[in-house]
Amino acid sequence: MSEIRLIPKLNPEQPTTSPTFTAAFFKTYKLIIITFCFSLVNWTEADIVGAYMRSTIHCNSTIPYYPPHSGNWSGSNYCTSKHIVLQQATKLTGQITIVNRILSIVSVLVIGSYIDSIGRKPLIVLSFVGYFVCCSLLYLHTWTTSTTSSTSLLFAATAIAAALSSFPVASKAMAADMTSSRDEKERGLVFTWLALGRGCGTLVGFVGGYFVLRMDLTNYQTVWAIFSILCLVVLCLSQYLLVETLETKKNTKDMEEIEEQSESTSGCSAILKGFQLIRNDAFMMSFIMVCFIATTGFFGSILISSSFLIGKSKGWFYSQAVASLAGVFMPIASLFGYVVSGTLCIRKIGTKGTCMIGLLIIGSGEMVIGFFGPSSPIGFWIGWELVGFGLGCFAPTQNAIISARFQDGDQGKVLSLMMVFISFGVATGASVWNLVLYDSSAVGLAAGIPFFWSGAVIFVAAVLYAVFWKMLL
Repeated sequence: MSEIRLIPKLNPEQPTTSPTFTAAFFKTYKLIIITFCFSLVNWTEADIVGAYMRSTIHCNSTIPYYPPHSGNWSGSNYCTSKHIVLQQATKLTGQITIVNRILSIVSVLVIGSYIDSIGRKPLIVLSFVGYFVCCSLLYLHTWTTSTTSSTSLLFAATAIAAALSSFPVASKAMAADMTSSRDEKERGLVFTWLALGRGCGTLVGFVGGYFVLRMDLTNYQTVWAIFSILCLVVLCLSQYLLVETLETKKNTKDMEEIEEQSESTSGCSAILKGFQLIRNDAFMMSFIMVCFIATTGFFGSILISSSFLIGKSKGWFYSQAVASLAGVFMPIASLFGYVVSGTLCIRKIGTKGTCMIGLLIIGSGEMVIGFFGPSSPIGFWIGWELVGFGLGCFAPTQNAIISARFQDGDQGKVLSLMMVFISFGVATGASVWNLVLYDSSAVGLAAGIPFFWSGAVIFVAAVLYAVFWKMLL
């Protein structure tokens, strides 16, 4: 079979259109709505599932029982020691995150390899099927928590959602299809709108999670039943609103070439081609390594932040509901970052410059938390908002830099492999920060050590990015 000849890459820094922030919205508003819904479901579930895990912890403790709404409530009716509940739940979160990231990698390599052949929309819908099954299994798990601390069903529920979720890759590929060219700035604006939709969904999700968590529930049956219904509604909405963008691209080509391309770029051949495309681009290989390092440091701190805020040893602490507000205020800061990067930074200094600024701000915020967070809530919140704002500059430009260097027909392959490296970064962060660095009994500056490490790792990523940028471009 003859191979499809690749079209030489355009210079992504050389614009072929004059993109505007408003025009980018009207191109992608339906996808932005679905992205909002995905983040709403994803982050509300993630916010609540942490408290749910704490409620399932069993232990033998001599500490007196404190009821819900009490500052000394452990978070579980089956273990009265807050220290034990936090430590065990944090480790359980880390273990589940590692398993889920591994399954996400498998999902990306298997399911994601078909994004450029069967289309973007089917895999977006499949992601919501995964969440529906996940929440249904969590509902079943609630019937077992009073008699056992078994986590098998808990692992299975979250694993299915991870294994079927190709939404991040499929949605980015669909957004890339909606741009008229491979102009890096236009892609940057489109991905910024996508990030805004994701940020708004995250914000609303954590606000909803706050009102659930402030009830200090000991039984989550109603919660997971409602979530199952919500996932089903969003599934139907995505099926109704979205139009397949890959087919639109295909309709402009000769049918014989379509069949040949589809056969040669599905499954393993698609993944191999993606590796080849990345390997042949020295800057892209270096940039993906930078993203892996930055993801490790960033998600490492994110995964232990709730336990950090709830823990009493450092001298101050929050209830689980107030601690969940961290998930509200970071998206607010990120929204400002998205707007500033979309309306100002990308136009003035380009996507690569905006990406560098984002890395430096995230690293600075982590260091502020490490130094001042253990002694003062104000120190934590200042650092946390800096991290959120930096993320608003880094996340959309990271995606635009990668997307603009490859043809539309290769978006799924390359973005899938990028998601593999991101998943490895999250798994590494969970392995080190949740299982090694976090200590619920740490006092003083020792409580901030995980955030010091996050800041240091992200600054290393920024330095490497600057070196590669100078050497390879």
